[in-house]
Amino acid sequence: NIVMPGWLDRWLRLVFVTPETHRIHHSDRYEENMHNYGEMFTMWDRLLGTFQEQPEGGHEAMGIGLPGYRGGRTYNPVRLLAWPLYEGAMGGPDGERGTELHAEQEDAGRDGAVAAGLRAV
Repeated sequence: NIVMPGWLDRWLRLVFVTPETHRIHHSDRYEENMHNYGEMFTMWDRLLGTFQEQPEGGHEAMGIGLPGYRGGRTYNPVRLLAWPLYEGAMGGPDGERGTELHAEQEDAGRDGAVAAGLRAV
């Protein structure tokens, strides 16, 4: 979580994954969180077609996290340690199946409701 001058970030991201580059992968929008998987070099995302230069609404307006995986219940240390066990069986912390979660993400990305909810919190 560092901030660097824009000119430096633009030059570094030609080769290296900067914090702002990888941050897009954690977007609450499904279309964005399917990009920028790399942690060290941007060449892999560029070669595989998963590189995205900037989030659609800019970094300031971008929401972070996945719908259904927010709130106090999700971040309970015991639940986090057991996550691999219940995630596969239940599909998520609230019991969603994977396809339902993706549909919710796509809906949230279209209307911006999740991003607006994050700013309100």
